[in-house]
Amino acid sequence: MSNITVFFDYEGKWGMPYKSEYDLVKTTNDLLSLLRKYKVKAVFFVVGKIVEENPSVVKKIAAEGHEIAVHGYLHEHLDRLTDKELEIFSDKLSKIESSLEKLIGKRPVGFRSPYLMAPKFHTPELYKILKAHGYKWVSNRDLRYSEEIFRPDRFNLPFMWGKKNILTDILSPLLSLDIILKDRVNNGKGLKRIAQNIAWVNNGIKPFKRYGLVEIPLTSPFDCDLLGLPKPKEKTPEAWAKYVTACFVGGANRSQNLYTLNLHDWIMGSSNRISILDETLKSLSSNKKNRIDTVENFTKSILKNIKNL
Repeated sequence: MSNITVFFDYEGKWGMPYKSEYDLVKTTNDLLSLLRKYKVKAVFFVVGKIVEENPSVVKKIAAEGHEIAVHGYLHEHLDRLTDKELEIFSDKLSKIESSLEKLIGKRPVGFRSPYLMAPKFHTPELYKILKAHGYKWVSNRDLRYSEEIFRPDRFNLPFMWGKKNILTDILSPLLSLDIILKDRVNNGKGLKRIAQNIAWVNNGIKPFKRYGLVEIPLTSPFDCDLLGLPKPKEKTPEAWAKYVTACFVGGANRSQNLYTLNLHDWIMGSSNRISILDETLKSLSSNKKNRIDTVENFTKSILKNIKNL
């Protein structure tokens, strides 16, 4: 059985890299309708300002059984904050958590840093704050994937979309070479650790524990890694949509651990790109070996055999 989570970085205008017309309410309703169609429960990493500005929308998301996690307050670069600024951020976090508790009846336990805190990723100072606030898990560790090379505007090779073979097993570690050489996702040392990291890149890894929090690594490319950064009203060519769908479905089908499908509301929920999500969920839901659910509902299975790194 493949365990799959659908993650939305729920950012609205706060996460878009440009000013553009965007209807958060309509997009959210469209996404919820599609998730309802396939009986899929997702995780929404919500920017704090959206909780303040659109509480009814956030309440509706939670009411339909989706998990609400946090994605910063203003979609800020958390790795750039000074100690004093982190204190201010901690205060804002408390405010959002209290608002969510009143709004949906519980405090959030999941967190994803805007921009994934690259290049630092695991910053002790932030993780200490998150743990003190009662968070249980985070999802900050990103990789580069071979699928990104075969984009239609680069090397248009449909027979490589979402595939795993000798070539991808070489390309993926090369794309994530800096992480392979510097990071530690197991307890090995030297060449053993590097070999473990290569296996992680090619085969995925179970969630692991760091700084007292469970880290759930990203195991698919972001939609923006595959599509670029389209404006909400910009249409995506059909051939490109087929490419993205094949990458997502192929990655999930070959996953040996928890597979995370990583999306943005303003990308995947806008224009004709929602058809990509439709086709992806249709394919994944039709496979009876797949279980698509929230981290909250996966908690017991996720916490089995967690390694403390």
